[in-house]
Amino acid sequence: MSNQNTNDELQTLLEFVKRAAAPEEKLLNDKDVAEKLAISRASVWRFVSEGKLPRPVRLSESTQRWKASELNNYLASLQAEESNLSSTSPQ
Repeated sequence: MSNQNTNDELQTLLEFVKRAAAPEEKLLNDKDVAEKLAISRASVWRFVSEGKLPRPVRLSESTQRWKASELNNYLASLQAEESNLSSTSPQ
């Protein structure tokens, strides 16, 4: 077995261990996202297509989910942006 194969196998094993040791990420479907934002499911998909919401992760041909942490971070960044705009605008 070559050193390259050994390194590749070790790298693959390390990636597997990292994923297994990581806390499980909560995944949200479009209904969950709609409820969280108090909008319709159609609006969720429209916002995704308009770039107003991040794209979901495709788990299979017919299954897409949002990582809760990514959605929360995105929403927090929008809130921070809004706060910065309102604090810098003339009254």
